[in-house]
Amino acid sequence: MTMVESKRPSSADVARQIKDLLKPKVEERADAARLDELRRLFAQQNINFPSSSDSIKKWKAFIKKKFEAFIKQLIERMHRKTAIRTFWGVIAATPQYTSGQNEKHPFVSLALLKQWLSTIPGKLEEDRSLRVMVESEFLHQYVDVQYFAYIALAELAKDQYCRDSTDQSKAEVLYQLLNMLPRAETQRELDNGVYLFAPPQTEEAIEENFMGNDEDSSDDDDEDEKAVQDDEASSSDDDEEENKKVKSKLRPPRVFQYQQIKYHRKAMCHAWLAVLRLPLPTSGLKHALQVLPTRVLSYVPNPLRFSEFLVQAYNHDGVIPILALDGLFLLMIECGLEYPRFYTSLYGLIQPTLFYVKYRIRFFELLIKCLTRNEMLPAHIVAAFCKRLLRSCLNAPPSGCLFALALTSNLLRKHPECACLIHRSLSSKMEDKFDAKTDDPKAARALESSLWELNALEKHYHPAVATMASSVGKEDSKAPLHDLEDFLRHTYKSLFEQERKRLDKKRKKVPLTFSKPKALFLETD
Repeated sequence: MTMVESKRPSSADVARQIKDLLKPKVEERADAARLDELRRLFAQQNINFPSSSDSIKKWKAFIKKKFEAFIKQLIERMHRKTAIRTFWGVIAATPQYTSGQNEKHPFVSLALLKQWLSTIPGKLEEDRSLRVMVESEFLHQYVDVQYFAYIALAELAKDQYCRDSTDQSKAEVLYQLLNMLPRAETQRELDNGVYLFAPPQTEEAIEENFMGNDEDSSDDDDEDEKAVQDDEASSSDDDEEENKKVKSKLRPPRVFQYQQIKYHRKAMCHAWLAVLRLPLPTSGLKHALQVLPTRVLSYVPNPLRFSEFLVQAYNHDGVIPILALDGLFLLMIECGLEYPRFYTSLYGLIQPTLFYVKYRIRFFELLIKCLTRNEMLPAHIVAAFCKRLLRSCLNAPPSGCLFALALTSNLLRKHPECACLIHRSLSSKMEDKFDAKTDDPKAARALESSLWELNALEKHYHPAVATMASSVGKEDSKAPLHDLEDFLRHTYKSLFEQERKRLDKKRKKVPLTFSKPKALFLETD
């Protein structure tokens, strides 16, 4: 029995087949199968691999031209999930190669990844299945893809900013994609991660700058490097312990940038800065301000580069400043950001309407940090905040009143120089010198006033508010400070349930009459 060796198709046959497959089909399934077959054909041609022969260069030029037509057809069909998967298959089968003189190593094609990310349909939040597919099948699987995705999103955001800096819909899609990208926490996580294109197992050092030259951020690169050195010091400690147990020859060398945690952090920083320059819709801006302190500022090498964005958000109207407060305070405490108007802006946020907004608990938590952790606050600033809080309580719900009273009590005990607010009494002929209209705590003249609002709150309809108002400023010096966390979660419902349970315990035996009857009917009946 003779074996017939299968012959490889000639270039003419491949060219003819590609031309036939580039003709669209009406039926969707047949069209999807046609595109997938084209993907398989182009994958066999190794398009981006360098070549020196003239005949091969001509063939490569022909293939690249048809490949561009194929990509154009995929982009036109990106509203279909089959086209998204096929395009991803093209990225996985069409890598770029390093430009060194020695052995060529493949890596993710940044150009194709940019096209794929830029053409993913919007409304990822609405189409849950599409979001799960993009996350689980593509963005969350490969470490190198995550690194190049950050670079691609940064470049797309910069291009969008130069092209049209007012398009909120495109900015929202880019932000959704950026928010879907995971992050590597440690160098060990990168070493043990899965790569779409496995790094080379060689000791040869290869310098390949995938991030390119960024004109906007080139001035800050030196600062990034200094900040990264601190991060590397902490991660290197873990690596030293690992090196003691595992021989260095058993661990692959970190050759490329996408294998090093410091470059992942830089890429993430550049991507977030570029996207945040775009005009995000209100919903996207709110979400970004909520995730920045925990997910971004604690990870990027130089968090101070986000200060301009946070300061601009802090100067907005509505609830946006409340959300920006967390990140701004973090930069002031941990990064040494100087913002002299911080407490002035914080003072202006305290209004009666604040006690009814959705993010009031978040604001109250930050207010506790800002007022109780800073022991260097002058007395006139503390007095102004106490007056502003209690003045707002006159139009606030009982839950907000309880929190404001507890915070005021703690502040008065931590700052004894403000005790004059309690002991000073205003007669009917005496004018209150506190300026409630100004948003500047220095100009409010709070120390010249008194907390007469406590007297009004003692007559509050809710007994818990009235009781606490009568105790503010009269606590024993040995009494512990109020645990403000207990007052943050109070609502109308929780206070009602608390009062109902208290009355239930008090009225276990309900009296039905004052005297025990001697008979069913009395003589007078």
